[in-house]
Amino acid sequence: MGLDNCMSSEGQNSLISTWKDKGDSELHLDLRAFIEAGGEPYAIIMRHLADSNGSVVLVVHAPFEPKPLEMQAKQMGYATRLYREGVDHFCLELKSS
Repeated sequence: MGLDNCMSSEGQNSLISTWKDKGDSELHLDLRAFIEAGGEPYAIIMRHLADSNGSVVLVVHAPFEPKPLEMQAKQMGYATRLYREGVDHFCLELKSS
């Protein structure tokens, strides 16, 4: 599983990791370190959703349960699945319906 850094609105940000999984059908966006450092992830998540064009499942990794994002994604027409990976590790899958 290869990791590569993505661009934030401020430029290169080594606190954000992305990788593809399950035969490239899932795009993982790990924002835990970015959020813990005080970063605001909303624009980054929305950009990745727009860039995916519904072709992949976006899996957002966060240090807390991202309920507001889950609710908004449902309102936008995405199917969601929220699960816990660890003490401070939650995953929210976003799939175009």
